[in-house]
Amino acid sequence: MEENIIICVWIVKYKLNVYLRLQISPTTLFCGAFELMNTLIVLFNLKKDADSGAYEAWAKATDLPVVRGLSSVDSFEVYRSQGLFGGGEAPYEYVEMIDINDVDQFGTEVGSATMAKVASEFQGFADNPVFILTSKFS
Repeated sequence: MEENIIICVWIVKYKLNVYLRLQISPTTLFCGAFELMNTLIVLFNLKKDADSGAYEAWAKATDLPVVRGLSSVDSFEVYRSQGLFGGGEAPYEYVEMIDINDVDQFGTEVGSATMAKVASEFQGFADNPVFILTSKFS
């Protein structure tokens, strides 16, 4: 006997939450809510006495794996600036992008002893980093 599958999706935005109702079949219904994705963008230069090779090795060995291991983080990437598009020097040497699925949980997780150690080590490399919390609007 062949079964018909009905897929209907209703998405309603209210503030930062998205409510989803997904009907998979006449008898199976999934309803849920989730927050829109937030991205934390970190712009920074290295301190004058910081070695870029040491920073990048530390980021690969420590920062990336620890932050990617947080349940509130969907992805974490670090970029090295190459310059301004069209020419010129970029104002920041590095850009970090952290996709956060739960801002409250992220706040809790970054308060852990492990993250305090990572943050302290990061501050040893980064000169006055700028932290920008963003959310997609389209």
